[in-house]
Amino acid sequence: GETTSIPSAWGIDTTNVQKFAPEKPTLIARKIAGQRVISGEGVEDAIVPMLPAIRNAIIRDIASGEEKAIIDGQRTSTIDTGDAPGTNDVRYAWDGIRWYVEQYTGAKVDANGTITGTMLVSALRKAMGEYGMDDTRLVHIPSANAYLDMLGIDDVRTVGEMGPAATMVRGQLAQVGSAPIVPSRYVRTDLNASGIYDGVIETKTINILVHRGGWIIGDRRKVTIEAQRWPLDDAWQLVGMERVSFANLFGTSHNMAAVLFDITS
Repeated sequence: GETTSIPSAWGIDTTNVQKFAPEKPTLIARKIAGQRVISGEGVEDAIVPMLPAIRNAIIRDIASGEEKAIIDGQRTSTIDTGDAPGTNDVRYAWDGIRWYVEQYTGAKVDANGTITGTMLVSALRKAMGEYGMDDTRLVHIPSANAYLDMLGIDDVRTVGEMGPAATMVRGQLAQVGSAPIVPSRYVRTDLNASGIYDGVIETKTINILVHRGGWIIGDRRKVTIEAQRWPLDDAWQLVGMERVSFANLFGTSHNMAAVLFDITS
């Protein structure tokens, strides 16, 4: 087994030493797939080659499904009781970031309708405990609505304010301190005041603060694309598929994410 203790023979006083090691996450690969069907005439009459364009569209679909499952995945149990995901829903692939926060850590901050700089700079990070200290390891993932609200906060710096020398990662539109803001269209804007979708109150949204080192993605099979021609129907079918897993690396007792909830959409 993996050793997480120090032998007493070493003569080291371990009384006040915290024994810490990442848990051994179980990575169970799930299939995420997408497909497109195009007629033979469509392939022949297109100004540009269609099959490469469709291939790229399928890859984008799979990446979008992966993003949605990372944020909203609910495999073990349901938190959004208003629309529990079925077995063919991409959210059923694994337990996502919101699920961990709701199910285990409770690292949540109530916005009471409006985002403030204090919530972004200190309150959310405080909810994460030691994992919120280094903002270079953090990333804000708001909904589109929450992101637009953030733009009016003094502590939020946009690209223009950071200057042309700023190094912008893909998807980053602004930052708080050293923590980038990367909005996602899969962060829901139809939640209730507790940050849950119940199908009744659908006027709230959230911002998720994530410690980037606390999560792991495992690729069992990279995205593969296969084309099949159906001559009887004069059609092409393109199918893309990957097998991938996602897990909390350090287990359920560590606040690797925090949620700012009750933001008016």
